[in-house]
Amino acid sequence: MKHFKHLLFLSILCSLVLSTNCGDSDDPEPTSNNITNDNSETDDNTSTIISGCTDPLSLTYDPNATEEDGSCLYNAIGTWEITTFLVGDIDICADYEYKYWYIYEDGSHRVWGKLTDGTFYNGWSTYTITGQNNSTLLDTNPATGVSDSWTIVEVDSDYLKMTSTLDGEVVIVEAQKINSDNLISGCTDPNAANFNSSTTYDDGSCQYSAPGYFVITSFMLNDGDVLAAYEFLYYDFYADGTTELWGKTIEGEEIIIPGTYLSNPDDGTLTLTNTETGISVVYTVLAVDAIFLEISATVDGDVYHITMVRI
Repeated sequence: MKHFKHLLFLSILCSLVLSTNCGDSDDPEPTSNNITNDNSETDDNTSTIISGCTDPLSLTYDPNATEEDGSCLYNAIGTWEITTFLVGDIDICADYEYKYWYIYEDGSHRVWGKLTDGTFYNGWSTYTITGQNNSTLLDTNPATGVSDSWTIVEVDSDYLKMTSTLDGEVVIVEAQKINSDNLISGCTDPNAANFNSSTTYDDGSCQYSAPGYFVITSFMLNDGDVLAAYEFLYYDFYADGTTELWGKTIEGEEIIIPGTYLSNPDDGTLTLTNTETGISVVYTVLAVDAIFLEISATVDGDVYHITMVRI
């Protein structure tokens, strides 16, 4: 199922604050703000209306504003609970105990939840916002580069609704922003080394290592593109320390190369060994997170640079 992320839209709020100016009590001439001879007082205070956004949750909140003018601007960064996920007439949420949507500032987003059979769903993708009034969300699968277009129907400080047509089916998603204080904090990503299945709120503590299944998106040897010779190339890292590098060349030849790996987080290296030849190469881990793994190594003067996307 396609997933989604970072959004902006307009909404409205209001409140009222009075601003007053008082006369100088030392003024020798009586004024409407001074106490008169009969000890009565007249009030000449005036109120000032300042238009602007009065919602503290908005990106454009103006603490001096006293009257809403519809300029409040919201984004969807944060944690949402998906309450409706209709694909045609079928509500996908019925298969879940809970389903959360984490939208991050870096342009990535994740849908994560626990199904009624006790298994977990975890899906990552990236997003960009386009269109008039930022009303279109492009959800992109980082492994395939394929994007799906969503229309942002409504978004405010605590509610989000989007629609799309996927594979001929109308899809409607509604979500409510939730307070993380009411959830169990921890790492919710099953791909992370410190995943905790009892947590319901991702607090950013996830730590990642190599184990997982990756599609190689870039494989450079010096200035040469190794990947150009392949229809596809995958690298699977298993929990028992073994690996499989497998794919298919453009001539139709299928390859499977067994190996092992050793991850050393202390010095940021990943040692990959070809078990058929016994040759080991120590790679420097340039980046590793929930989506990407980027490594490089220099062997006999040749520079290897590999980028992979977790699937």
